Amino acid sequence: MKRITFSALLAASLLTGCSLSEDEPCTLLDAKSEVSLLWRAADFGAADAATLRLCVGKVCEQRRSGGLDRPFSSLSVPLPDADGPGPVPVRLTVTTTAGGKETVTDSAEATLAEQNPNGRNCGPTVWTATFRAEPTGLTDPNGLSLQ
Repeated sequence: MKRITFSALLAASLLTGCSLSEDEPCTLLDAKSEVSLLWRAADFGAADAATLRLCVGKVCEQRRSGGLDRPFSSLSVPLPDADGPGPVPVRLTVTTTAGGKETVTDSAEATLAEQNPNGRNCGPTVWTATFRAEPTGLTDPNGLSLQ
């Protein structure tokens, strides 16, 4: 009987996303390892005036700069093999939408930060970094004003 009760409790805790410890319940948030890029469209001129391309290693993602009515835009490059703090190589290229002229090229090494969205003892553990794109290149996103 004890075996059935423990199995039922374990199954219930797994289905509800809770740990067996009352001190640290687990949630069921999903997260992925990635490097993100934030920017203000106004920094790059008119609406959709530029295309921002972020490459992390050999994987790249790109997006137009966006509308001026949005406070900021973003894109992320997934890191399927991330299992530690890095560093990982990051490259930014900004081109004009109209003529395809490169206006910004920059590179950096990202040091990834460990994230545990469901608690330290609950998976997943992911690794992330964030940069801000400005007309001068890649910068730290700290202090990014949304106004």
